[in-house]
Formats: sequence, C-alpha cells, structure tokens
Amino acid sequence: MNGGDELSGRSDSVARIAVILSSCGVIVSGCADSSEMMTTEFVDRIDSLGFFEYVEPSRLEGAKHEIQENGWVGVFGESGRVFNADAENLAEGGVGEFLSELTSFLEQQEVHISRVEDLVRDDEYKVLVGGQEHLIWNADELSRAETELGLLWGMATVRTFALVNARLTQAGSSERLYAVYGGNDLLGFFLTEKLRDAVRGHADATLESWPYLPKAEYPWFGQEHD
Repeated sequence: MNGGDELSGRSDSVARIAVILSSCGVIVSGCADSSEMMTTEFVDRIDSLGFFEYVEPSRLEGAKHEIQENGWVGVFGESGRVFNADAENLAEGGVGEFLSELTSFLEQQEVHISRVEDLVRDDEYKVLVGGQEHLIWNADELSRAETELGLLWGMATVRTFALVNARLTQAGSSERLYAVYGGNDLLGFFLTEKLRDAVRGHADATLESWPYLPKAEYPWFGQEHD
C-alpha cells in the first residue's frame, strides 16, 4: 500500500465510523459544548500515552486538530493506528492482503511478517506466514455457518487478530491489535492497554464502539454490547 492509499484508507475509516455513529445518534461534528466532543484535556491525555507516536511530525497538529474538531470519530483518523479490516474480506481469502497493509506499523514493533500465502480450499482456509500455517476456518465451521450466520467472518477475525497479537507479544511490544465493530465495518486499531482504556473512557464512546480483543464466542466474538 502506498502513502496515498494508506491515507485514503484512514479517511475511509473516519467516514465509515461517522456513518455508524450518526445512525446511533452520536454527535460527530464540531460543537461548542465540550461535553459532546473531544476536549483538549483528552487529546493531551492520549498524547501523553503515545497515541500520536506514529504520526509524521508535519501531520501532528492536523491529527490532533481532527480529534478536537470531530470529537469521538476523530480518534479513527490519521494516527497510523487504524486499518480497514472487513471480516467478509478476511474470511474470503483476504488475510494476506490485510497483513500486508499492517507491515509498516508492525515493523516499527520489530515484527517482521514475510512470505505470506493464502491457502483457500473448498472446505478450509489457512494462511502461510514464514513457512508456518495458521488456520482461519475449517470444514466444521463451514458446515456450522449454514445456520450460525456470520460464523466464518467472526472466526476469521478472531484468528487473524490473534496471529498478529501473538507476534507482538513475542516481540515484546505493548501494542495490541484491537477490533472495532465487526462484519463489513470491522476496523483494526493498534493500542496499548492504557490507550485502550483512555479511548474507551471518552464520553461519546458507546459499548458497541469500544475497542476489543476478538474471542471465539458466537455471535458477538468479544464485542461489547448491551
């Protein structure tokens, strides 16, 4: 992914989150009432925890302003931490492409993912990473998916994110790949535990929008919900 594509992808993330939050009645545009938007105090808080660590210096003020201007939705802007995932794409052979998009961030964590190959068969999907096979979904899950709608999408999310997080752990990084939402709206959001808590603590953050670690628990797969 080149720089333009990456920037476009993050802009798409902001747009998609704005649509989702608007449908839930969450304010996503500037407002004089500080209780309804990200405050300078909040931006300073996440800044102190390293949220903007991967933003180019020339874009730093713009990234901070985006959060102050757009409120909660601005968190999903140009921080270098947010990536479109789309669980349907993952389940249908897109894990390799997704991992490729994460390369730049992962290499900054001393995580090097190479020789990636998607092994998609009629009754099984595995991804080969550095000569090691990783299951994405199997024949049993394919059969169950006929009645457990969304199962393959969920399992692909769980196993893809687990694959990435295992390597972050091995590298000694405090960053983890969290999920936001699910299905076609799925995003990958790199955060430390402290950043996760800070982001969840924003006044406009709903349970459904909280970053979470995917779990093999149908049908929510770890996503917080009422």
